[in-house]
Amino acid sequence: MQEPPLVARALELECRLEFTHSSIPEVGRLLHVLAAQRGRTRVGELGTGCGVGAAWIVSALPPAVPFVTVELDETLASAASELFAEDENVRVLQGDWHELMPSEAPFDLLF
Repeated sequence: MQEPPLVARALELECRLEFTHSSIPEVGRLLHVLAAQRGRTRVGELGTGCGVGAAWIVSALPPAVPFVTVELDETLASAASELFAEDENVRVLQGDWHELMPSEAPFDLLF
């Protein structure tokens, strides 16, 4: 499987910010396969980091499927928001997922 361009941009962001806790490529590919399954209607992620896992997921979703991810760190959340700024179906929330995600549910895929 070829790395999607959005994933490449997320990996560049990871390098720029010297972030070391992103999803490994094998997990990214698994997320991509899971997100691509038919019938996805709402997808979420807990812990955005630099958006690498989110990029794998979003790259596989049909354009109209909403995706929401939450990141506690303000700097990372801001950087990820910029990464996904062109996709109106992607929302990056900043804060504690325990507080922010219950109102976003239900999800049919949550990573």
